Amino acid sequence: MAQGLTRRAFRAAGMFGSVQVVQMLCTMARMKLISVWIGPLGVGLMGLYMSAFEMITNFTQFNIRTAAVRDLSMSASDAGRMQVVTSVVRRYAWILGVLGALVMFVCAVPLSHYSFSDSGHAVSFRLLAAAVLFGSLTGGEQAILQGHDRLKELAAGGLWSSAGGLLLSVPLYRLLGVEGIVPSIVVYTFCAWVGVAVYRRRTSRRPEITVSASDTLRLGLDFMKVGFYLTMASAIGSVVNYVMLVYVKSHAGETALGCFQAGYAMLWRYAAMVFVSVSFEYYPRLASVSGSRWRMSVMVGHESEFIGRMLLPCACAAIAASPLLVRMLYSQDFMPVLPYFVWGMAGMMVRPLSMAMSYSFLAMGRGREFCFTEVASGIVGLVINILAFRLCGFAGLGIGLIVWMGVDVLIMYAVYRRQGLGLGRGVVLSGIARVSVAGVCAALQMCGLWWAVAVIAALSAVPAVKMLRN
Repeated sequence: MAQGLTRRAFRAAGMFGSVQVVQMLCTMARMKLISVWIGPLGVGLMGLYMSAFEMITNFTQFNIRTAAVRDLSMSASDAGRMQVVTSVVRRYAWILGVLGALVMFVCAVPLSHYSFSDSGHAVSFRLLAAAVLFGSLTGGEQAILQGHDRLKELAAGGLWSSAGGLLLSVPLYRLLGVEGIVPSIVVYTFCAWVGVAVYRRRTSRRPEITVSASDTLRLGLDFMKVGFYLTMASAIGSVVNYVMLVYVKSHAGETALGCFQAGYAMLWRYAAMVFVSVSFEYYPRLASVSGSRWRMSVMVGHESEFIGRMLLPCACAAIAASPLLVRMLYSQDFMPVLPYFVWGMAGMMVRPLSMAMSYSFLAMGRGREFCFTEVASGIVGLVINILAFRLCGFAGLGIGLIVWMGVDVLIMYAVYRRQGLGLGRGVVLSGIARVSVAGVCAALQMCGLWWAVAVIAALSAVPAVKMLRN
């Protein structure tokens, strides 16, 4: 069983990992151009606008991208019901998208005042309303593709949208400078929608079914309930990031804000692509065995081990090459963020276990438990981040991330055990060992011993290769 799970997870990670790499390269190119043409101010403004966009999106769209997948997957054996659910998902994507756009438009002035202490940027926030609409439509189509098991089309859509978004937004940075940041976000979200919408007809050989308003409301209640809890969980993450960005800007200035946003992107967007790649296959598979606590426990333990072994050599290599990565992705002006990234990568090694456990709540339809763990973790993380940055700057943020992730996994495990699920002792011990190895690598890198970290990275790849070959 373990061998089959490993092969399936590796195939999914390979396919979506490739897409994530292309998307990462496009993001790298975009941030590089912003940092060179506009400077740290541009990176910081991009972070503020993106945080506001993500916050409004999370509050208004009930995480339809994830919530609808479970209902679509459960309808896979009934073609007629699958068509009905597909139509309902598309209708909700439009409704929630328009609602989110209206909220962004109305909240433009308060967002401008809170972010910049004036109303001069309200027009920019109003332009983001279009991005909110496109984001909702994209999420609906992505859920449908995943629910119909069209993973190749889903991956291809992400690939083409990233490339198209980069090509169309580059002239905006060059010609408009700071004023081109918001239009570039709108262009990116539009390209993301087009990238998945072109595969719309491939989700079914039958014509789309027209569903009445009453049936739309009734059938959508199931994934909307789960989506509500997902929304609350996602919103707390966006709020935490937004509050932290504003705190850094007000206490350390716009240059420090740009550096913080750069470090945050390197950790949570680039390093986390491993988690995103695996989750496309892991979540539906876990939901299919949600009736058996034993099988779910086995899958959670296996997934944690698989992700951990794949991530450790990558994390160690990133720590060894961290100065080069900062210069390559941004510029020499962003080097103050190096301690945050180095120590933060060690903290990211805790994520495989907490991520594997968190998806078990969604697979069982326990949105309330999922929401509780995310909200509790977010509040703890915000407190730790503010205290750590106030005491030790960027180095404190990195070490604080390790503490935060440690508390996060304890919260997750306490709720996980209450669901009748378990973890093998070996899974926990191997997770602790990997975090310790990454922590040693971070300490060595801060002492200038990058070559020793490179050796550890090479050695840590051996268990990953063995797992794939067995």
